[in-house]
Amino acid sequence: MHLDAEEFIDAGERVLVLINWWARGNSGAEGEMRQAGIFTVREGRVASWQVLFDCEEAFRAVGLRD
Repeated sequence: MHLDAEEFIDAGERVLVLINWWARGNSGAEGEMRQAGIFTVREGRVASWQVLFDCEEAFRAVGLRD
């Protein structure tokens, strides 16, 4: 399994991170998935985080899209 945090987006006290995952099973089958992490930062530390599998929903959750 491999993951790549491709973009970090400042959303005030939250940071939206767009992540790509790749994996290969024992059979050789490969899969890829994109997801988003929303990290709430307080006093320079991560106070909470949330994972969303719908990146558009993540943009809406942090107020960057309608």
